[in-house]
Amino acid sequence: MLESIFLEYQKKLGRKFSVDLIKLKGRSFYTDVEKFQESVGRIFEEIKKRNDAHKIRIEVVEPNAEFIELKITQLNSFANRSAKEMLEEVDDGDFKILKENLTNLCNWSIESSYEKESYRVNYLRSSNIQEIEKLNFAVDGFIHILRFYK
Repeated sequence: MLESIFLEYQKKLGRKFSVDLIKLKGRSFYTDVEKFQESVGRIFEEIKKRNDAHKIRIEVVEPNAEFIELKITQLNSFANRSAKEMLEEVDDGDFKILKENLTNLCNWSIESSYEKESYRVNYLRSSNIQEIEKLNFAVDGFIHILRFYK
């Protein structure tokens, strides 16, 4: 159950962080649970490093029957790098491990903004999607988007 996984990680973040779970109750899908949990753990470790933004939103979005998206947002936390620099982040460190763990599991993107420009970086994507997309709307934080196809 998706909700129980995130309730466990909420406890690990500690009282300093507030976590809103939206549409997770009763939701589940087939995936490699071990790799998924390890990836979520890495995302939460990144969240803990940016401890000046204490509000987290975790939401399930199902825009159509083809896939389900899990959005993990650290509200009011933004990248300190351009989209191009963020794309290069996947070459080492935690983002490299995240990419390895999520390969063949789901598509993975981040959304953020830098110097008043909002963008999406698609690290793991379908072939018809660009690596970097400029967004015509303001994002409300640093967002990890995990897209699972049904």
